[in-house]
Amino acid sequence: MNALAPSAGADRHVVARATVTSAAAAALGGLALDHAQAMGVAVCVAVVDAAGTPLFLRRMDGVAAPIVEFALDKAFTAATMAKSTRDFGVRMTGDAALGVALAGRRRMITWQGGLPIVAGGEIVGGIGVSGATGEEDEACAAAALAALGLGGVPPASGG
Repeated sequence: MNALAPSAGADRHVVARATVTSAAAAALGGLALDHAQAMGVAVCVAVVDAAGTPLFLRRMDGVAAPIVEFALDKAFTAATMAKSTRDFGVRMTGDAALGVALAGRRRMITWQGGLPIVAGGEIVGGIGVSGATGEEDEACAAAALAALGLGGVPPASGG
């Protein structure tokens, strides 16, 4: 038996998970900022990996400091809950027990502007935009995802 070969069944103890690259995160962030500038709005953009760890964060001039946290929260929520923050808000509104359970959780937010990054049918990260209206924030995120072909319908999730 080869000592370097994995034992039979060893792979059942490991989960491989795709995640957005730092280069793609920077590209998405830049595209969202470009879209905001074209719309004439100032925003903050955050991009996180599949685990919700920040890879890109940029605040446009004139955007209030607290907006940075909102952008991070939107990106985190979209990545970890596998749905847009808008859809997550609808889900929370329809389930009082879920709303109570998640009310004190850090980084969970239901404001529009966070979208999951989807590649090959798998959630690989999240993008959050904050600083304009919810519709404008989401439009910036959606434009960035569309430009790189990283949008789409996330897989069904129980949450």
